[in-house]
Amino acid sequence: NKNRGTEEQIENKIKNEFNLKSFVSIDETSVSVVIDSSKHDKELANKIMRSVQEEFETQMAISVKFQK
Repeated sequence: NKNRGTEEQIENKIKNEFNLKSFVSIDETSVSVVIDSSKHDKELANKIMRSVQEEFETQMAISVKFQK
């Protein structure tokens, strides 16, 4: 599955850039990111969204959720 490689790449990028564990799921036009943290941080979520978008040529609908 082509998306699984990209999902792992994004998970590693989030781990390296933000030092956070995450789970990434990709379908046609959307990316769902779940961050392993109980603290919700809007600024951090925006940075993660921008970082994830860099991985795609087309505009993606990116959601970031924080949960423990």
